[in-house]
Amino acid sequence: TEFKLTDHLPTKQKFPHLKAFEVDELVNYGLAGQNAPSIQMTGVHLEPNDYHAKMAEKDTVIIDVRNHYESVIGHFTPPPNGAQLIDPKMRKSTEFPLWLDKPETKKLLQNKQVLMYCTGGVRCERASALLRTKMETEADVKDLNIKGVYQLQGGVDKYFKNFPEGGYWKGKNYTFDKRFAHAPPLLEVEERYNKKMSETTPPDSKDVPEKKNDDNDDNSNHNIMGKCEACSKPWDMYRGKRRCPTCGVPSLICKSCFEKDKSGVCKLGKHIKCTLCREENITSKKQVKER
Repeated sequence: TEFKLTDHLPTKQKFPHLKAFEVDELVNYGLAGQNAPSIQMTGVHLEPNDYHAKMAEKDTVIIDVRNHYESVIGHFTPPPNGAQLIDPKMRKSTEFPLWLDKPETKKLLQNKQVLMYCTGGVRCERASALLRTKMETEADVKDLNIKGVYQLQGGVDKYFKNFPEGGYWKGKNYTFDKRFAHAPPLLEVEERYNKKMSETTPPDSKDVPEKKNDDNDDNSNHNIMGKCEACSKPWDMYRGKRRCPTCGVPSLICKSCFEKDKSGVCKLGKHIKCTLCREENITSKKQVKER
């Protein structure tokens, strides 16, 4: 993958220090040591323009190898009659090998060319290497007749630089730094401009449509993919330290619900869970561990 630099960040979003330390796995798939697939087995690295073109091809699937809570606020939406997007619905990367071994997953990959993508390209290195290793060493995966494995060079980060208007991307790209999440560059500029105009334009101006909901002051409804887990309002900003009480992933809670919780007007109880726990009817931490 590529080493990336992010310039012009506000002071509050910059890291104060650079730390380097040794780990068994750069991305924890639970495949360290002898179980680790060779990095020489990675998929074909496609530059953003080539990857963009591939997403329009038939008999193609796109695997989002990020966690579900990342995908829920933004992901690729291939064109009609193009590739099929697959969300493995993982809470953490160690679930990927298990998902790959499921019969229903293998059925989705049969006779298809497989595309993968992640935030910056690192997770795809291991995920594509694992799939290609299985294609050569496991008979049932060989029989799937997979037409090729490809990955997005530089990840969504580099795709945004080549398609600043978004291309086939919808929503925001979740990041593990202090940016939290960001939209494609041109949409970010548009969002900042609209926010500035709403703050500087007099309330009685006839040129500005009436604001219907002031709860979204810092989160425009434009291309919002996620929803607040408490009130279901369109929302795509992970803030605060609250996590799903059953599985522990970050909670997607809007500003209004956070403020109501803080003031005691409406507390965020244990019944407020992530979308995945609700979908899978997970009611306890024990259920998550047993999966």
